[in-house]
Amino acid sequence: MHWDGTAWSRYPTPYPGEESHLYDVVAIAPDDIWGVGITISQQGDVQGLSMHWDGASWSVVPIEHVPGGEVFYSVAAASANDVWAVGYQSDPGPGLFQPLVERWDGTSWTVTPVPWPSPPSTINILYGVAAVSADDAWAVGSYS
Repeated sequence: MHWDGTAWSRYPTPYPGEESHLYDVVAIAPDDIWGVGITISQQGDVQGLSMHWDGASWSVVPIEHVPGGEVFYSVAAASANDVWAVGYQSDPGPGLFQPLVERWDGTSWTVTPVPWPSPPSTINILYGVAAVSADDAWAVGSYS
């Protein structure tokens, strides 16, 4: 949805998978907007989803997929070449979720290593991210 100062308008997005959800959006400029979330295949596979608005339309931008699948809850940008997405990745095994951070460098998304809390914590999720500059970003979440 877009607010033009008077009313909200719908803008169509690609709809990959059987089900797709965008959970967060960040605007760098009117023609440089990112959205992140998930897409779910007909087989039930969950994968992170990244979309970009170029001023005319939304398009899906491939991310670096991790084994077990991933979910993105938040996105932030310090610049057009420094965008962060956070959430979790499913670690092999039942009920194991580990924090996930990916970074857009202007060309592609890349997994950025993040420390995982030691066992016995099994649910470790990042829910929010803020980016101040290329070398100053913050992420928050929970573990149990």
